[in-house]
Amino acid sequence: NLLKEKDTVTVLDFDDCGLGWYMYDVASVASFMEHRHDIMQVMDEVVAGYETVMPLSNEDKAEIPTFIMMRRIGLLESILARIGSVMGGSGECAELTPEILEFYARGTVDLANRYVADFAAREVPSFELPHIGSPVYSKSLPEMHTGQAV
Repeated sequence: NLLKEKDTVTVLDFDDCGLGWYMYDVASVASFMEHRHDIMQVMDEVVAGYETVMPLSNEDKAEIPTFIMMRRIGLLESILARIGSVMGGSGECAELTPEILEFYARGTVDLANRYVADFAAREVPSFELPHIGSPVYSKSLPEMHTGQAV
């Protein structure tokens, strides 16, 4: 997946896109640069481009930081799982070392602290949870999953 503009070639990697929340796909653009203090300005540009094809609701846009945080935590887990497993000739350019993991983990903590502070300041719509005995709680778990009484 290459994008060519004059003498510049850019690689587009859709490897992590898939069936699921499309806002996760949008957030994956921020991978490995989530620490930037201007990341939301970068994401504004991404969203502007995205919306030339498909409009996003304000609710979707408001959740971009949540999906960036989800993605970052997933990447941290992925790095942790791969520590010491890069093999010569695999096409990977560097061995994942404990120092790389520590660097990425510290960045994840910083991002999480910013996310929690920003989220705490957000106005979240209130909703009422169903009460025990309501139809939601009167079904068994298999029935809730399949829709058929067990």
